[in-house]
Amino acid sequence: MTVAGYVWLGIIVVSILVEFFTLELVSIWVSLGSIVALIMDLCGVSVEWQIIVAVVVSVACILGLRRFCVKFLLKGKEKTNMDLLINSKVKLINAISQDQEGMIRHNGIEWSARSENGDSIKEGSLVEIIGVQGNKLIVKKAKQEKTIKKDINVEEEK
Repeated sequence: MTVAGYVWLGIIVVSILVEFFTLELVSIWVSLGSIVALIMDLCGVSVEWQIIVAVVVSVACILGLRRFCVKFLLKGKEKTNMDLLINSKVKLINAISQDQEGMIRHNGIEWSARSENGDSIKEGSLVEIIGVQGNKLIVKKAKQEKTIKKDINVEEEK
């Protein structure tokens, strides 16, 4: 391996470390271009061609593959405190209609609310928060849970 090969090896290690700490999916493509250049060095190709191919491969990967990888690998959205509201059941303070947003109160804070499908929901109805859109909560009418109570007759001893 020539001096250029050791330089490419150094670039590979540094770019992988940078990618490990930043997770921006940029420097990983530089390391890929450097790997190609290192292989070219081992095959005896001139340094000028190694540099040209390394730059072309790195830029092509950044422009072509980064968007694809970001879309599929980093698609998880960041959780916020607003996500804690989802699946909560609360009473509607103000009715929701097609023309007007309603209002709910959750943990002492009042929130604007819209129904999931634009349906009207009466004031005082139990609603379930199913999403957050901006600063408005998306709700749907909650299903009433039926509780079954069995009468148990216990005779008191006298």
